[in-house]
Amino acid sequence: MSPNANNKLGGGPSLLSLPLFGGPTKKEKALEAELEDLKKAHAAELRASAQSLHQQRTALQATIQTQRTAAATQMATVRTQHDTIRSQANTIQTQGDTIRIQEATLETQIARARALEEQLQGLEYQHTLRISQMQHDLDEAHRQLGLALERTASRGDSKSDSSAKDTPRTSAGSIDPLPEQLQTMLEKEKRGQGWAEKGQADTKTFARLVDEVTGLRAELERKKKELIVKDNRLEWLQQRAAALARGDKESPFVKYSC
Repeated sequence: MSPNANNKLGGGPSLLSLPLFGGPTKKEKALEAELEDLKKAHAAELRASAQSLHQQRTALQATIQTQRTAAATQMATVRTQHDTIRSQANTIQTQGDTIRIQEATLETQIARARALEEQLQGLEYQHTLRISQMQHDLDEAHRQLGLALERTASRGDSKSDSSAKDTPRTSAGSIDPLPEQLQTMLEKEKRGQGWAEKGQADTKTFARLVDEVTGLRAELERKKKELIVKDNRLEWLQQRAAALARGDKESPFVKYSC
């Protein structure tokens, strides 16, 4: 025990150290030395523990600061990617609206082409009827012409006066004009050439319109496929943005590109 261990009030030496009691014993001195060693060991242990805690605190603060910096950098990256994805989504949305307008235009053109196709089918049917009627008139004209030629030849061979009176001639060596019905049929035959040319023009117009409709349909299918691809990419970008916002680095939308 220390000589001052019991000196709390007077400030002088302890009673055990006074000459009256003969001073501290060896046992007391050993206990006092042991106590001092314990105090020193405890103090050293406390200093080491405090130093270790200070080092751990410093390391933890550095780790926290590093993580904060990394988190801030990652958040800024995510914001940039999110803004980029949003801009791409807006662009794709605008393109989708444009494609839908083009689809509506193509649908209108296809409807018009179909109406023209039906109209041309009607014209083709009428043209077929006209050709049939023209062929009939032509056959009839040929028959009437053959009959007229036969009558003219028979009148030319007859030498009787009555036959001469029945076969009037307009001039020497000429024959009678053709009957009015035959003239009409021949005029129809001449007009038939114009009908045929018109029919060919209608057929060419019909073929051109068919080609145009085919091209419009192919263009419409291509635009629809492009719209599907862009819609799928927009969905992928939205999923990627959501995964980045959650910090899900294992998501396939983050690990792989579209």
